[in-house]
Amino acid sequence: MLTGKLYTHTTQVHEEGTSGGNVLEFADQTLVNQQNSINVARRLLNYYGETRILSTDFKVKNEKSGDLLTIINPYKVHQTGYVKEMTATGLATIKARCDLLTNFTPTKGGNNYANHRMYTADGSFEVPAGTTMLRIILCQGGQGGGGGYNGGAGQHCREPGAGGAAGAAGNPGKLFIADIPVTPGQSFAVAVGAAGTGGAANTDGAEGGETTFGSYSSANGERPVSGYYDIFEDKYYALIGQPGIPGGKGGKPSVSDWEYGESVTADGQTWTGGRGTIPNSTYSGAGGGGAAYGNNGQDAPNRENAGTGANATDRPNLPTPTLGSGGIGGNGGGGGGQGGTENNICWGGSDAAGGTGSPGHDGGPGFALVLY
Repeated sequence: MLTGKLYTHTTQVHEEGTSGGNVLEFADQTLVNQQNSINVARRLLNYYGETRILSTDFKVKNEKSGDLLTIINPYKVHQTGYVKEMTATGLATIKARCDLLTNFTPTKGGNNYANHRMYTADGSFEVPAGTTMLRIILCQGGQGGGGGYNGGAGQHCREPGAGGAAGAAGNPGKLFIADIPVTPGQSFAVAVGAAGTGGAANTDGAEGGETTFGSYSSANGERPVSGYYDIFEDKYYALIGQPGIPGGKGGKPSVSDWEYGESVTADGQTWTGGRGTIPNSTYSGAGGGGAAYGNNGQDAPNRENAGTGANATDRPNLPTPTLGSGGIGGNGGGGGGQGGTENNICWGGSDAAGGTGSPGHDGGPGFALVLY
């Protein structure tokens, strides 16, 4: 049996260099994550676009391939490079012909970030001593979930009322990622965007507030497709929310037996649609109201008049959205039942109203993550 951590595949596109000229594309690379992908792209650019081979002779001590060496060229200028290849000769004194790779920084050269600071409230960041580059990850507050929609009213002699649609899942906040040059002691103001509020019934959730770091803003980012994974905390942020639960459709007039409104099943529970009535020689039976999350549909009170759709209630014990994630949508109301008809002619009974939808839930607050 295999054990370990679930792998989630994410895709990002990074372009380095200027437009035009030779273009190299690297795709489906492994052991690359959101934290080091920009560094990988820049190292590839340096390797293929900026590196030079410098050949020189030197007396070998403990040097080996991959080491960083500094030499003085014939013009008395110090140059550094990584040993790409070396051929040694001699017995008592070992002399080597060496090819140095210049203008290139391999992974072990130290361009990955070892420290991090997470901001979930306003504050400031002062660049520590010895730090010349930061990576900032700025996430807007997540959008609130949309409110559930009211159920439709029954339409006499046409059809029962439709169940209210589920409230939409809230979108994740926009995510802006950049590497920025800094100087030690430099200070940046940090402002974290508030969570977007859930929408009332029949309305979308509100967008979350923008997160800023100095003059940089999450407004310049994009919504992530599969969230943002923080390798330091082993958590996912900026995820899309969940839609709500739609309401059940109302019942139609019965012609030979009881007609029930549609039931709703969610979270291990079932709410049943209202029961219609049995027809007689004058009236067809009226339909029952559709169910909604938390409530049963209303039974038809008599052969002429239909049952109303159920009002939706809030879902209890929902998980709190993670930072920058969208909220959960509200639930749709039940559809109203269709009224009975007199002697199969479109007069007589009355249709019923649909139930109300429940409001959506707030998204997660934004964040600013600083790597250095």
